[in-house]
Amino acid sequence: ISPQNLKEYINNNLTLSYTSLNNYALCPFKFYIKHILKLEPYEDTFPLLIGNLFHHVLSKIYDEKFNLEKEYYGYLEDKSLTPKELTFCHQYIQTGNPAEAARISGYKGNLERKGTELISNPEIYQTIEKIFKDKKKNLTYKATTGYERLAFGSIADCIKLLFSEHLSPKDLERMDLFNISEIKKPKEGAMEIKFFDRLRALEKLEQIESEQKSDKEPFYTALEKGMQKLKRSNDVNEEF
Repeated sequence: ISPQNLKEYINNNLTLSYTSLNNYALCPFKFYIKHILKLEPYEDTFPLLIGNLFHHVLSKIYDEKFNLEKEYYGYLEDKSLTPKELTFCHQYIQTGNPAEAARISGYKGNLERKGTELISNPEIYQTIEKIFKDKKKNLTYKATTGYERLAFGSIADCIKLLFSEHLSPKDLERMDLFNISEIKKPKEGAMEIKFFDRLRALEKLEQIESEQKSDKEPFYTALEKGMQKLKRSNDVNEEF
């Protein structure tokens, strides 16, 4: 751009500030884009992301080895979340409230609207789903381990506690008392120890195993089957 054209474009409406001068010192081209042309920064918005995602999936739908899950997650793999967005994902799992999660994560303004926008972002939703599944697996593992200890664990230390009169705090710390649910010692009487029910622990283990086998089919799997059925239908129509 020539100096004359630039002068006419500005038309004596250029206002300089400390920030604008600092931008010029850091990057003259950035100064030109922001303060002269007044262009807004490009943002990868949710409508743009979901539109591009649909275009990508539809472009692959007629491939012989089309896999919706692979294409869906593959497209989002390169879309990394910002630290604030990742914080929102964890806070949403903790609170279950999009607005509250947005507030804790440092977002400002209309938190109800911002929380809804964030939870509607497919990349953020996918991350929340993954974190939740990981936490659920971890919790299930801990529960399974606990019930196994209750069902099959040794009670030798519990018996030792019952018949020992002099035990130091360090002795107690080294003992495995996991199977004890309650200890009573009346003022004048022997110690009473109540154990967890081993049979109920076994029932819980069986319940966990049953729930793991009966997980419902994910939505994207059902959607993939529907697309494959549509593809087969179109293939038949083309033959005629």
